[in-house]
Amino acid sequence: LPWLLRSTACTRRMLRITSALRRAVPALSSPRASLWSPFQSKGITVYGKCPSKYSTIDKVVTEEQCPDGVTNLRYCQSTALNVTIATKGEAGVAMVASEYCLHQEDVEDHKCFEACGASPFQSKGITVYGKCPSKYSTVDKVVTEEQCPDGVTNLRYCQSTALNVTIATKGEAGVIAMV
Repeated sequence: LPWLLRSTACTRRMLRITSALRRAVPALSSPRASLWSPFQSKGITVYGKCPSKYSTIDKVVTEEQCPDGVTNLRYCQSTALNVTIATKGEAGVAMVASEYCLHQEDVEDHKCFEACGASPFQSKGITVYGKCPSKYSTVDKVVTEEQCPDGVTNLRYCQSTALNVTIATKGEAGVIAMV
């Protein structure tokens, strides 16, 4: 049986032994050798497959890592493993928005400024809670800035609480602003 790990959010990690490991351990080169091997992974600590209620695959990523899950790859090249991470969700269950957004409409110029971050924050000139109304369907520009949660303090004084805020400038489709 393959060695699998899972977390409560049900991200599954599986691994296939790389050719480098097959060369290092000749017994794995035989056709009867298992393609699976135990490994560790930061943040995923429970062995076994995800429960069957997590039936939809949201994302699959393959990454190379050391068997201990911590060591830098340059120090374990002969034992490096390809680990496939499958993030699964429940079918028919809507995700709750995990980001906090503010917006501000500029009706005169047919624009809306939408700022979103991972946690609550404030931003000068962008004060209305939520995303831009759906009538602003085109994205003109996107900028990501690191800032303090209060939107005013210099970053050097809030490094432990700083967050990335993505500011999107949106426009109405088919509307040309006159200057």
